[in-house]
Amino acid sequence: MTWSAVRATSAARSSFSLDWLAGAAFRLSVRVLSLLPLGVARGLCRRLAGLVWRSNSRATVVTRTNLTICYPELDTRALESLVRASLAETACVLAESGALFHWHERRWRALANSATAPGSGALGETLASGTGALVLMPHYGNWEFLGLYLGALAEHDVLALFQPQRFSSVTQRLVAARGRSGLKLAPMDRAGIRAAYRQLGSGGCLLLLPDQVPRRAAGVYAPFFGTPALTMTLAHRLIQRTRPEVFMAVAGRTSNGFEVTIQAMDDAVYKASAEQHAGAINAAIEAVVRDDPAQYQWEYRRFRRPPAGAADPYSQT
Repeated sequence: MTWSAVRATSAARSSFSLDWLAGAAFRLSVRVLSLLPLGVARGLCRRLAGLVWRSNSRATVVTRTNLTICYPELDTRALESLVRASLAETACVLAESGALFHWHERRWRALANSATAPGSGALGETLASGTGALVLMPHYGNWEFLGLYLGALAEHDVLALFQPQRFSSVTQRLVAARGRSGLKLAPMDRAGIRAAYRQLGSGGCLLLLPDQVPRRAAGVYAPFFGTPALTMTLAHRLIQRTRPEVFMAVAGRTSNGFEVTIQAMDDAVYKASAEQHAGAINAAIEAVVRDDPAQYQWEYRRFRRPPAGAADPYSQT
């Protein structure tokens, strides 16, 4: 065996070991969290988030950068308070994963502080009429809970597009957990996008996270809190071809669960112009975020891939 072959074999084994360890650590942490009352799990992860804030980690720096861009009026004290609160709320997504991945359906469904059942309201009426429904779910509150909740739509087929994780073992676990309520999943690749067109064209329900940064060729720039942000055009293409009804949904965090809100989007989201469409989506997300800014995932580098000539705000992270 040549030296290059030995190195390749060693690298493959190392990659496999790292993937296995990541999957094992993820499964163990989620299982432990599932044994705790929700309030205790949230409190534990919020304390850990405090340590992350004090360490000035990459997540802290990215969060601070985003909030500085979007809330320039905040003084240093108010800014740092919001940075810390955001890290704590994002940590709660991990804290809540135990309940979502392992609790019995009746128990996790009781976390929804909503008198509206998943299949009722305007969304249910749309699907009952045979019209497709595109549900946009920004990274606010707990989108994992929202997907699980909407996956339980009675008598309706629900598909969600997702971005695979770095470690395949973690991706496999996430897909299995997300599908517990009947939700079907497809990766954000060519096959998955074809499945999305079929889903809406046949009158089904499609869930999509609209605030993920796409490749430059797959997006347009639209203002988000007054700053140009590369915004995906996939939703625009789906709407123009299949003519679904479009909704925005969030699961905001409350003291004992989540407040699920599903609202029909403004007419601007149906515009033929991709830029106008993207602007309408970002404006709708911005309106949601302003209700409770800490619950938005500011740890995500939303302003990466800036317009030509603009500086990368994350260049120091």
